[in-house]
Amino acid sequence: MTAHIKIVGLGPGSNDAITAQTLHEIESSTHRFIRTTRHPSARLVKDATSFDAEYEKHDKFEDVY
Repeated sequence: MTAHIKIVGLGPGSNDAITAQTLHEIESSTHRFIRTTRHPSARLVKDATSFDAEYEKHDKFEDVY
């Protein structure tokens, strides 16, 4: 079996901006990661591992990358 990584965007903030295909990909994934739980639509990505701690331990956004 080949592993796949799928990257989807949550859009600008409104749940209405998220496509049905994006929701399907989120719901059908085994492992979920989310950049930050502070995004307005983050609640749609249940049981996700966030990178909030990485952002919080750096002074500048650029340092995370």
